Amino acid sequence: MQSVRKELFDILKPYFNDRKYKFFNNSGDPRFVKVDQGIVVHFFFNFFRNGSEVGFSRFNISHLEIEDIILEISGPNWILDDYLKKDKYFLSTIIDNNSEININEDRPLETKKQVQEYAKAIKHYTETNGKAFLDKYSYLPNLLIEMDKLEQEGKGWYEIIDGMGSYLFRVLIISKLCNDPDFDRKLSICDDNFNTDPILIRDGWQPYYEQLKLKLSALSPKYNL
Repeated sequence: MQSVRKELFDILKPYFNDRKYKFFNNSGDPRFVKVDQGIVVHFFFNFFRNGSEVGFSRFNISHLEIEDIILEISGPNWILDDYLKKDKYFLSTIIDNNSEININEDRPLETKKQVQEYAKAIKHYTETNGKAFLDKYSYLPNLLIEMDKLEQEGKGWYEIIDGMGSYLFRVLIISKLCNDPDFDRKLSICDDNFNTDPILIRDGWQPYYEQLKLKLSALSPKYNL
């Protein structure tokens, strides 16, 4: 058998190329990227144990109307050179952390048949759970609905929105773009977080947050629930 990596991508490249994805064969994290009308879908793979064990990230969605603002503001100690190129690396708005693929991902791929089964599981995810994830969260107001649902359940926004301190940036940008009647309350919550959370204070998020609030004051709603 050829290397697991080559065998796998010989199967997946034509499949995703047909779906308008571009393949970047990076040494550490080979990835597929599709840019379509301000929305970027991207995912990557990692190879472990001499390349026989594969990690699959599931789908990431980047809403550029959100991420372009965050790129402009930046964050403490961020190095954004690769992201500013906007070709193979993108800041993620949301990551599919919940979907499973129908295969044991902890098992090393040691035969051609196992590689084929793994590729088949990736395709199945793409056409089922992955498709459902993209269909739902490519529409920004659905993110706001899910954020509010999580809050009602006593859960955090970070369970759906990506980022460390920057997830709160995304929450407010989504809220403002969606003409959220609850925007001011969310802003107050974020004010409290950035003013009192010892980790956010230690890491130096406050000046970036003040820049965000200036951006938000000039940002016009685009969607209505």
